[in-house]
Amino acid sequence: MATKTEILNSLEKEDTSLINTSQKNLRGKRARVALQTYYLYAPENWKNLLSGMSDNMKYNGLYFMHLIIEARRRIINVKDFVPVSKERFTKIISPHAYPSVWRYFSENSIIECTRYIMPRPDDGIDGRSRSYKLSEKCSQKIVRVKIDNQMYVKKLIKFREDTAPDEAELDDIQRGIFANVKRAVMHKAYSKRFDWACDDYGRCHWQGTNMLKEHRKKTTLDGKNLVEIDIANSQPLFISAMWMSGGGQRNQFVGDCEDGLLYNKIGADDESKKEVKKAFFTYIYGPNEIDNEVSRRFKSMYPDIANWIYDIKETQAYAKFATDMQKCESDLMIRCVCAQCIDLEIPFLPIHDCLMVHPENVKTVSNIIKEAFNRIDIKCTLTVG
Repeated sequence: MATKTEILNSLEKEDTSLINTSQKNLRGKRARVALQTYYLYAPENWKNLLSGMSDNMKYNGLYFMHLIIEARRRIINVKDFVPVSKERFTKIISPHAYPSVWRYFSENSIIECTRYIMPRPDDGIDGRSRSYKLSEKCSQKIVRVKIDNQMYVKKLIKFREDTAPDEAELDDIQRGIFANVKRAVMHKAYSKRFDWACDDYGRCHWQGTNMLKEHRKKTTLDGKNLVEIDIANSQPLFISAMWMSGGGQRNQFVGDCEDGLLYNKIGADDESKKEVKKAFFTYIYGPNEIDNEVSRRFKSMYPDIANWIYDIKETQAYAKFATDMQKCESDLMIRCVCAQCIDLEIPFLPIHDCLMVHPENVKTVSNIIKEAFNRIDIKCTLTVG
């Protein structure tokens, strides 16, 4: 696969590769409209790679490769896999065509794919977010491919227009967060175009939410360096918050989460914390049929919590528990903590369950986060770095 330098250099070059789409069917008013073009990035041997696709599907195949290449340009760790969400693919590729495109690339070894971050039960094919890189079958030289199919070009242009949110349609909290994001300056290897989105569960997404922590440290806001305030043991604490806010009583599980002992108790001596967390999240976010050593220990030690989780998944679909946790996180971090920071005119950048703030505001924001948890009778521990 091309290095980042090769990719960046290739963007300066015009490409002679062209998908020739007949325009002879244009009639009347459409024929009088000036034709528009759009360019997508692809390996130089893209025609051979997509030879098994129909002409219409080749546009989807090109867009699939384009997103992976574009992500590599925007993410510093270009040697490894890069995350691209299914939602990003299906902005252009229809949800019906997406599985066929993904299967073609996978079966023909055009891409390498791996799991990314954590289980996502509502995500397409296998139920997890993925990260990608182009395989060695792809040419190292990257070219710009001209797209002249007018229907496809319109979709591409509309997607570009949709990346910038209409600030008038955002609520006061989202508008305040977006204003902070626009004032941030990120590491030069990242795009300065700040894509912004708020998902259905209230969480805010921008380039910083997918950035490696060591790279986020180079982000500035209003020309000043930032530090991260992170909630230790955050996911178990959000489970505790859901349990308590739903009428559950304080119990051993809540206490162990507050004290940071959960992973030690459900893990074995020969298991690393990383292995325990992976097995725990697979159980928590997956269907009730998932069974592993960690889940069995969890059910034995915390039967009331395990039965509560089982009932939610059994009666409302197993993805409901994961989305409820995201809503719980956004209620605490966005609707409570971020809203209060905006009221106090404290600059910040949100990274889901942590905030990036100026050093002089660490104490104030830490107190705001602790108070938010105190309101639901939960004690949280924060790390600053």
